[in-house]
This record gives sequence, structure tokens and C-alpha cells, in this order.
Amino acid sequence: MIKDVKKVFNNVFTKNEDLATHYENPIINSNGEERIISWYNSVLYDSDTNVIGVLSSGEDVTDFKVAEQRLMENEERYRQLINNLDSGVIVHREDSSIMTFNKKAEEMLGLSSQELSGAKATYSKFNFVNLKGKKLELEEYPVNIIKKSKKPLKNYILGIIHPNHKDPIWVSVNGLPLFSENDT
Repeated sequence: MIKDVKKVFNNVFTKNEDLATHYENPIINSNGEERIISWYNSVLYDSDTNVIGVLSSGEDVTDFKVAEQRLMENEERYRQLINNLDSGVIVHREDSSIMTFNKKAEEMLGLSSQELSGAKATYSKFNFVNLKGKKLELEEYPVNIIKKSKKPLKNYILGIIHPNHKDPIWVSVNGLPLFSENDT
């Protein structure tokens, strides 16, 4: 690897090759540990545009890369868990648009992933009824109850009018608000 790096730098000085302004590569530190270094390079020129040097600065990003990999693995486990539940799961953003959902939610609502992605509570294909069979008003939708109260919702019974079923699909809805640092 050292020969490759020297070759790149030598080629920069002979103007046979452009130097990457940013790249990452592993190094072995004095403790014998492999670390990932993020390099930033600038070619230095004299007044006649001759290359006189290269300014390089490196930042150890190993811990960041490890954390990033763990996060991706955790996200994948989360997706697998949610997608294999035998319960419908829908996660809304603050504006009521759907951020994520699972296959069971698609099946229960009778809507495709394209229809659900980003759909807001006002979406015309959502069709819910209360225990008396009366169409739910928008403010009675679980996401809007949670948003307004800022409290968890437990065992809220509603019927889903599925496009391919004669009778409503009765469900018990549970949900909770998740707040950001500024309480939204």
C-alpha cells in the first residue's frame, strides 16, 4: 500500500495524475491497530503553477465508521422485527404523514406501499368507522388523538373499511407520541 501512495504523490509532482481531494484508507498505528483515516489533500503551487507540495490532513474516523455500521445493523434488525410482526405498524411524522409501516398494515388497510408512503391522515382512501359503524371524523383518527393529547393511546377500537371486504376489520389501536428535544 505504501508503494501505491508514493506512486500517487510522485505522479502529482510530475503532473501525470490528479490528487484526490478526499479519500479514506486504513493505516496501522503504533499499537498495531488498524484505523480508518479520512484524508483531505490540497496541491500547493508556486506563482508559475509548478507543484511545490501537497498539504494533507487526516482524521481518524474509525469509531465513527464502527458506530455507523452498528447503526445500520440495528436498523436492519428493527426493520426485520417490524416486518415480521403479525400486527399492523404505522409510524407517523408530526404532520401525520406516514414515515414507515409494515406489510401487515398494508394488508389490513388494503392499500399498497406506494399508497401508504408519505400519506397523511387526510388521505381519502383511509376509511375508518367507530363501534356504531359511523365514519370517523379526522380528529378521531388515532394519530390525531395522540398528536393532540401528547399522550399514549391504549385499546382504541375502530373498524377499517377494507376495499375487498364486506364487513369492517375491527382492530384495537395502541400508539404513543415520540418527542424530539424541542417537544414536537
